[in-house]
Amino acid sequence: MIVDSVISGIKTIVNKFFPDKTVALQLKAKTENLDKEKELTELLKSYDLSIAEAKNKSIFVSGVRPFIGWTCGLAFFNDVILRPYLALIHITVPALTTNELRATLFGILGFGFYRTYEKAKGLTK
Repeated sequence: MIVDSVISGIKTIVNKFFPDKTVALQLKAKTENLDKEKELTELLKSYDLSIAEAKNKSIFVSGVRPFIGWTCGLAFFNDVILRPYLALIHITVPALTTNELRATLFGILGFGFYRTYEKAKGLTK
């Protein structure tokens, strides 16, 4: 993207023309903040789009998120609750929850966004 190339160019210029470490570190910190702001802005745009989709009355627009949510939820129920109890009576059921389903479920629940928000606000170590 354009912002990435601009940030990369700034970092290159800083490294070439500013041998003073304090100035270089200050400019490097500013470019890292730009990276975080850009990432947070993209996430907020995605969040706003998700809200607009959810408000739509058409099932083809607003029905995708609930469908994925129910699919992931049922797969999670199958693997966490159903399979262990059926195994007690010697009935085997295939596992459904994969890393992709878990990532999708956690994304729908918003865990990924909040973690990135914490990082952008500097609330993490």
